[in-house]
Amino acid sequence: SHKKSPEMVLQIASLLSSDYRIHWAGAFQDPRYEVYLKHMAKAMGLEGTVKFHGHVADMNEFWKGKNYLLQTSVHEGHSLAITEAMARNIRPVIHNYYGADRQYPDEMLFNTASEAALMIEAAHWHGFPRDYVRNSGWTLQDQAARIHEVILGVKR
Repeated sequence: SHKKSPEMVLQIASLLSSDYRIHWAGAFQDPRYEVYLKHMAKAMGLEGTVKFHGHVADMNEFWKGKNYLLQTSVHEGHSLAITEAMARNIRPVIHNYYGADRQYPDEMLFNTASEAALMIEAAHWHGFPRDYVRNSGWTLQDQAARIHEVILGVKR
């Protein structure tokens, strides 16, 4: 989706050392973006760096061996992909879209492609993303408790 700013992923990939790989999950919503992104990956010499997986049926398997989640969206609500990644201790690198600073700490956010590349290559983030999920009230148990409170409030 254009909302995900996929061209920014390629810009960031072009700044990373050749040791890094971008694994892109998800079906293309617009065939023009598929043509464009695959063309640009080739034109930028990123064919061996960027892998388009398309729709992934088993995300549990897909997440294995991944170290970072690169999120480049220009707009998000509460991104389940970010929460899923952090719950697996995968470090998020999140574009500073409007409102991101109210959801995530500054050390997870970037403004420019070069900042994102530096964050990834410097392994800048200390601590464990999983702890952030636990401490933010995003666990299944936390959400179930909130839903229970809402249901009790409706019954009164």
